[in-house]
Amino acid sequence: MDLFLRVEKNITNIALIASMIMLTISVALGFYQVVTRFIFNAPSEWSEVASISLMVWSVFLASAPAFKTGMMMSVDVIYRYVPNNKALYLKAFIGICCLSIILLLIWLGCDLAYRVRFQMVAGLKISMSWVYSALPVGCMFSFFAILGNLVHALNERKKPSNLERVLL
Repeated sequence: MDLFLRVEKNITNIALIASMIMLTISVALGFYQVVTRFIFNAPSEWSEVASISLMVWSVFLASAPAFKTGMMMSVDVIYRYVPNNKALYLKAFIGICCLSIILLLIWLGCDLAYRVRFQMVAGLKISMSWVYSALPVGCMFSFFAILGNLVHALNERKKPSNLERVLL
């Protein structure tokens, strides 16, 4: 389990770093688009669509760290009314629901990316599949992050408390 958690942490960190890099490039391309359009009166054909495509990738990649920290699985109101000894069951139920939806999104995202493989992105001359692949790739990262979150919760549950450590 510890090996899985270390691998998952590295995978999620890769997704986070890639997301930050893509977001930074997207913002720079947006700035470039504004400069070429309003200062030079010669708008760039490719920078706007490249910026949007990178933003899409950034969002889907950033979903993995959001799942890892529990930000997307949290249902705070329900947790308030569930006893502490049942919170793990609720977390597992929410995690399984999220995993099911993520698996469906991976399946549908792969199908969608395959269907648009012959369409070209205007201005970039690349297949639209590269843009649509953000969905299944980001969901694959999220899948591991959700599993990591659940495994981490189970490991924390199995560890003895401080009082138990003293008594043992």
